[in-house]
Amino acid sequence: MPSRFIVRNLRENCVYHVYNRGAGEEKVFKDAQDFRVFLFYLYVYTTPIEKVMQMFSDLPRRLQEKTLLRKLEIIAYTLLPNHFHLIICQHQIDGMPRLMKQVVNGYTAYHNQKYKHKGPVFMGRYKAVEVPEENLLDMVRYVHLEPKAEDYEWSSYGRYLGKEGFLDCDIDEVMDKFSTREEFIGFHSNTSDYQRSLEGIKHLTIE
Repeated sequence: MPSRFIVRNLRENCVYHVYNRGAGEEKVFKDAQDFRVFLFYLYVYTTPIEKVMQMFSDLPRRLQEKTLLRKLEIIAYTLLPNHFHLIICQHQIDGMPRLMKQVVNGYTAYHNQKYKHKGPVFMGRYKAVEVPEENLLDMVRYVHLEPKAEDYEWSSYGRYLGKEGFLDCDIDEVMDKFSTREEFIGFHSNTSDYQRSLEGIKHLTIE
């Protein structure tokens, strides 16, 4: 994967598309528990600790002390069996690097213990590219349509439709661009417009 997608000069208050896939293109999420554990780490590090403790009262102190709540927000995500996409707004320079280190390390330890595996689970360091404001809506749509199913469980699309979800995303920046939720749904279902948009965002999709 091109080295240009390894971001070295991160900026505050910017949106990034973050991506990685399994080492050797192997599956990294093999069952529902795997998806939930990855989302668990995203949840723990991006949710107010009081809310986290209500759900996980026995959360280890080492996780309680690593909140990144004010450093970044997750705008959208999709997890697929062999890769993941995140759209993140970073408010502080170290927000995204710390999140990815903590989530990947935590998930790798879980994965390797469960599957008696040694070595990295993901293909090197995560890849990221800054998303200009004018491309944000198309990138969120791209991430949501990767699974090609409206009811796909492991993405933030349901959260945008008003459904309860395990991981709470910051949907306001996107939803404020639409007058109604139905308009947002129509934007996602407009396949001809989506196909046209791909040419304009191909430098941001990373894959």
